[in-house]
Amino acid sequence: MKNITLSKILVISLIILILAGAIFLITNQKERYFKKIVFNNDNIIENATQKKYLDTIVYSGLKILDIKNITVIILPIGNAPILDLNPEIELKAHIVYYLDKYYIFIDDINREQALKVLSHELIHLNQYYKGYLRVNNGVIEWHKKSYDGNNILYEDRLWEIDAFDKQDSLLNKIELQLFGTKK
Repeated sequence: MKNITLSKILVISLIILILAGAIFLITNQKERYFKKIVFNNDNIIENATQKKYLDTIVYSGLKILDIKNITVIILPIGNAPILDLNPEIELKAHIVYYLDKYYIFIDDINREQALKVLSHELIHLNQYYKGYLRVNNGVIEWHKKSYDGNNILYEDRLWEIDAFDKQDSLLNKIELQLFGTKK
């Protein structure tokens, strides 16, 4: 009887050790860090969030998109203007172009999420920059055609469809620039 009980204890102990090891590996995955990036003076990027790497992601995206001579201010999403969106949509970031500055409001998200979310917002920034997207008093102009943003579902907005179509390509280019590889 002692041998059976002892073998059961050993098996249970081994299972616990394996589970503990798996949990340790999952919860302690190392965060990927960026290569050293030297900023030039092509753009002004101000980061007013606790996530100090957000400006590096934005800088990298602007460089890839060949956007110069602009000002981008990154702020916590709690400071964002209120948007009339479907309540089922969890807003992680939002961009506003106002008085010749681009304001990116972003949630408190980790580095991997920020890469994806900012890739999307940088596509919107590019849309504004090239004049494809304009917003004036609630009226949205996309390729010189006016839309009432309140009457179009988020997922049906042409500028959002465009951003979702292009964000992964930009994300891959940003990851190559910042890490030397893509995820």
